[in-house]
Amino acid sequence: IMSNKPKYFIYCRKSSDSEDRQILSLDAQKRELIKLANKQNIKVVDILLESQSAKAPGRAIFSKMLEQVYSGEVDGIICWKLDRLARNPIDGGSLIWAIKEKDIKIITPSQVFSKNQDNSIMMYIEFGMAQKYIDDLSKNVHRGNKHKFFVKKQWSGLAKCGYINVKDPLTKENYVDIDKDRFYQLQEAIQLVVNGSHTPMEALHYLNEELEFTTRKTARMGGVPLGRATFYRVLSDPFYYGLMRRKVAGKKEEIMGTHQPMISEEDYRVIQIRMGKKGKPHYSKHYFPYKNVLVCGECGGNITAQEKWQIICSGCKHKFAKTKNRIECPKCKLNISEMKKAKVLHYVYYGCTKKVNKKCSQKAVEIGVLEKRIHEALDRFEIPESFRSKAIEFLNEINNEESANQNQVTCKLSKDYQAVQEQLQNLLSLKISPKNINGDLISEEEYSKQRKELRQKRDSIEEQLSASSDTQDQWMDLAERSFEFACHAREWFANGTVRTRSQILDTLGEKVVVLDKNVIIKPREPYVLIEKGIKEIIAKNQELEPSKLIDLSTINTDLETLSIIWRKGRDSNPRSPNGRRFSKPVQ
Repeated sequence: IMSNKPKYFIYCRKSSDSEDRQILSLDAQKRELIKLANKQNIKVVDILLESQSAKAPGRAIFSKMLEQVYSGEVDGIICWKLDRLARNPIDGGSLIWAIKEKDIKIITPSQVFSKNQDNSIMMYIEFGMAQKYIDDLSKNVHRGNKHKFFVKKQWSGLAKCGYINVKDPLTKENYVDIDKDRFYQLQEAIQLVVNGSHTPMEALHYLNEELEFTTRKTARMGGVPLGRATFYRVLSDPFYYGLMRRKVAGKKEEIMGTHQPMISEEDYRVIQIRMGKKGKPHYSKHYFPYKNVLVCGECGGNITAQEKWQIICSGCKHKFAKTKNRIECPKCKLNISEMKKAKVLHYVYYGCTKKVNKKCSQKAVEIGVLEKRIHEALDRFEIPESFRSKAIEFLNEINNEESANQNQVTCKLSKDYQAVQEQLQNLLSLKISPKNINGDLISEEEYSKQRKELRQKRDSIEEQLSASSDTQDQWMDLAERSFEFACHAREWFANGTVRTRSQILDTLGEKVVVLDKNVIIKPREPYVLIEKGIKEIIAKNQELEPSKLIDLSTINTDLETLSIIWRKGRDSNPRSPNGRRFSKPVQ
């Protein structure tokens, strides 16, 4: 017996995107739609379940269903909502065209769409709203990811191996934290590669067999030993030393994240060498200290930096350079990734770019030699902490005396300013007097001349008042900051980051040149005065006790020497060049 029941597809869709956060699960949709079909006495030909976003065309199950719809095999489609069928104009248009040309029906729990119902305009609106929702959602997600990447400097998305996605119970914000069950195991295995005691494959075997490492278990996968491809991705990923790289607004961006790194940047770069990879041993642009501060002492050109890597083969002990395309020892042909305990050497050389004068004779100097010369140059400006305290105390006494004198000067300038203002007012009164209609009291020419002179005098007094304002405090502030820098510059230089060391050299030197592998610093004015004061104090004390080594920390009587030099070197507006503040560099 032939059934006259209309034949329909039940179509259920649920994507993993946030667009479907409030949508029923596939099982719940299926259960509700079967009830709807039975209630309306509809024969269900097939129940189609799809887990894919509908924001773009190309869903396999949906496309196959459309083919059967257009071939006339079914009378319609049952779905939970129209946006389950389409969220893009191409799929939405195909459904509307099927209603018009094939006379099918689309049934939802709230409405029936058909050719006879003449409500296709509502389909246009609903599909348009679904598309608008996706567009807005995409913009919001991109905006949120951009803010998280550039402002919060946090990783968004699935956590990488060794890390885990966490939600803050108070703020409900997602962030990436270390996976304590796996982070330290993975870190230990990576260090074996860094030290050269294990090849990458041996380190992976140690990780899986000895440490019994397993990947994080999820609903569908995980709980297995780490795979070879995944381990090599970990070794190649700069994320593990802190650098995040991803596409933002269609452009590749990189930034140092706030997550806890697993290795140092130097370790990461050594790993790239030990893996024997082609190309450069690192992804990010390497920051070389001092490069933007130094100039060539012969031709005045810029100084550039270049790094070189060398490997001592563990097999034949041959030393060779790691070039862009070299992946094996040129002598014994042993692959770099298979070398155990191979020694990796790293050098950084600084030299003139020779863009100003191609015949410049200056040779490159290794960074170790360069920093030794900088240390020696810093000796000229170093003063002990105890001397700094005594000098500041003494200068404060002198400053208080001069402040009192300055207040008297300021008071006199204020009176002079008031007197000039009164003269200008009297001059105006004389000019507009009824008795001066014909210029009998003062002519126009004489009025203009006197007014100009008085205004110039007033402006001059204003400038003097402005210049004298806070001059004493500014001078003392500069002295304290300069002495603070002189006391700790060497310590900051020895223990600071590459950027800190560059900042110290830039703060100290108005011009820093490299000539014949030596560093010559032309100090900024405050440090010229410090150097000059130290030299004069030492010279004076050597005259008294020539046989003894001078210790600045014991000097009390000659603080006036430094004070006199500083007072000679000060001006009415004591600022460093370009308004630079001489303070402790950012560590």
